[in-house]
Amino acid sequence: MRKRKRYVYVVAGVMDFSANYDGVQLVVSEKFGAHSSFSGAQAELGKILAEAMKERDDLGYELNQGSLDIEYSDGTFEEYHIYKMLLN
Repeated sequence: MRKRKRYVYVVAGVMDFSANYDGVQLVVSEKFGAHSSFSGAQAELGKILAEAMKERDDLGYELNQGSLDIEYSDGTFEEYHIYKMLLN
């Protein structure tokens, strides 16, 4: 009997604060980064956007099926993507 392939969906992002001389950070949440479904990972992108909008109102964003881009008026930006990974 063949084993069925199992996948996990990981939300990872890059936050670039170079405009403020604070550098670049890779963001993967231990608690909320991995999901068993694509729809769960998409919901996580929505939560990230909601949190960003709550913290600052000087942003523009583009939310797609598998990614989220946020740009702030000071040049800071964040990019998040959903990665489909095969479990070993």
